[in-house]
Amino acid sequence: MRLTERLRRALQQPVAAHAARPPWALGIAALGVLGLAAATGIVLGVGFDAARERALLAGSPPLPRALHAWAASALLAVVLVHVGRVAWTAAYRGPRARTWWLGLGAMAGLLALFWLGTTLRGDQQGFEAWRHGALLLALLGLGRGDAAAPTGLLFWLHVLAVPGLLAAAVASHVLRVRRLDLAPLDGTPQAARGDAQVPFQRHLVTGARLAALVGVAVAALAWLAPPALGPEPLPGIEAARAPWPFAWLVPLQDVLGTAGIVVGLVAVFGALSLLPWIDPRGPVAWRRRRGALVVLGVVAVLVLGLGLWALLGPAGVRVVGNGA
Repeated sequence: MRLTERLRRALQQPVAAHAARPPWALGIAALGVLGLAAATGIVLGVGFDAARERALLAGSPPLPRALHAWAASALLAVVLVHVGRVAWTAAYRGPRARTWWLGLGAMAGLLALFWLGTTLRGDQQGFEAWRHGALLLALLGLGRGDAAAPTGLLFWLHVLAVPGLLAAAVASHVLRVRRLDLAPLDGTPQAARGDAQVPFQRHLVTGARLAALVGVAVAALAWLAPPALGPEPLPGIEAARAPWPFAWLVPLQDVLGTAGIVVGLVAVFGALSLLPWIDPRGPVAWRRRRGALVVLGVVAVLVLGLGLWALLGPAGVRVVGNGA
């Protein structure tokens, strides 16, 4: 069968009708924004020199750097909304549990990419990002907390190793979604019950439109508010705010030390991973899903509550030691 014929059949394959609604096309939109982040990252990565990363970043074309930074944030925001929609509609149930876990793995990969990109900035925020990561690795027995940032290794992890793992997780996730179709709106186990359907092309077009809207917003923000590099790093202090995806971990770290990062990540990803077992069947209505409501309430308090507290509170400067 010719490639064009396979493509035509794939686009015409019927899927659940609600796939054409924007909230159910956020996954496609995320893929589009991921493409923008990857393209701008390639521009920044060409000619990167680990020994002079700050000078190169400071001298790199400001628009690609701003586009990459805002695209990374927009990508995580779209993925978080997508995960929230899946959780809200109980689309993690039954045969889609593995799809849900693959999606959580992809989200963890995106967070790892965001952290790696921050460590490559070469400013105070980048230095502190590496320091927290090094302390975390030391806590897990994987290195020394006072080790200098291996910028070359971090670069290749950012542009090759982690993206490769992320691509595998995303591809597996997408293939399972295509095979199982979207979860039915009423929460019943099977979707194929004579429900209304639309061609997959409608789902794709809706997602592409959402991605285009996000892309326009990213371009506007990159033009009007390009994120600047911070000051040169001072190893003995912490003075930069954590990047917004990790801000919620700061209060936990203040109370529990580096172990607070582990506690926070395990609590959030562990709780979300348990949803298919806690809420395996039944109505989608929230008043009938108390277990899922408790889990998502805990996640909301940790991520949204602590995150807003850290981002909106005063930014202090503190002197730190190697093991703080």
